[in-house]
Amino acid sequence: MNAIKFSSPYVKLWDQTSAELLSVRQLAIPQDLSPSLRRYDTLYPATASGFNLHEIKNGDYLQLIFVGDLHVPFCAIRRRTPGRERYYKSRIG
Repeated sequence: MNAIKFSSPYVKLWDQTSAELLSVRQLAIPQDLSPSLRRYDTLYPATASGFNLHEIKNGDYLQLIFVGDLHVPFCAIRRRTPGRERYYKSRIG
């Protein structure tokens, strides 16, 4: 089984434990990163009373688009390198 791991229990995952990778798209940050996408992609619970956001620096990124085991779609943004792009694209489906 192929595994793409997440470093935090992101809100966007909705407690899903597995997913199918549907697509890989290129993003240029900051041009393609709206405040809404940044919040959606990086929001995770920090404590019982608050949330944190992971930092995303300027550069070339990949947007991975999934549908989870509960049929809830979500995406993930990862830094782009030619090797990572080949790796993720080889795991579509």
